[in-house]
This record gives sequence, C-alpha cells and structure tokens, in this order.
Amino acid sequence: MTETKITADELLSGQVRMRQGGDPDNFTVPGTTNYTEERMNMQSFFGSAMSTSGTVTVTFPTAFDTPPFVIGGILGSTLGTPSIKSITTTSFTFQANNLLGILSPNLTVLWYAVGRRPTS
Repeated sequence: MTETKITADELLSGQVRMRQGGDPDNFTVPGTTNYTEERMNMQSFFGSAMSTSGTVTVTFPTAFDTPPFVIGGILGSTLGTPSIKSITTTSFTFQANNLLGILSPNLTVLWYAVGRRPTS
C-alpha cells in the first residue's frame, strides 16, 4: 500500500480507511487490490465469547452492510486450531479443534470485526 498521511481527526476517529481484497463490496474475498473506504461508513466491534463445545456463534451488536473482515483467536494456553466457519452481516461462527481434530471445549475466543456500517 502507498504511504498515507493521517490527520489528527482521522487518528482520533480510529476508523479503517484502506484495505486490500478481491472484491470492492465483500471484505471476505481475498485479493491484492487496494480499496479506500470512507471512514464515516465504517464500524468495528471486538469482544470475547466462551465456547463450551468447541464451536461458538457470535452475533454482532449491530449488523454490517456487507460481511465484515473478522479475526479471532483463543485466549490462554489451550492447544487448538482456530477457524472461522462462516461470516454474515450479523454474525460469525468460530470453531477450534485440538491436535487430533476433535473439537476443543471450554475455550475463550477473542475476536475483532470491521466492515461497512449499514447505509439505512
């Protein structure tokens, strides 16, 4: 990406402005095209959730306009392979398997989602 100067207003707003991907409207499509987003059109959420079965569905506080970019991880020293199974405008499903491929129960999942704010 090209270097961009950030104003104090943009820094204080804490909003993402630039991203890379393969689709201008879907943040989950991989690619190397650079896109600039209007900072007032963006929203982000983060949190933690407990999975008692190895799978947990997280519902966002407010829906996104299109499926957002989501990252997640496991808190603590539990050995597990985390994966995000599905991302929609309203939620995502997180799953963690142990080294044998069996679902790992009793996990704390940390997550972050960023995407477009609904237009209406």
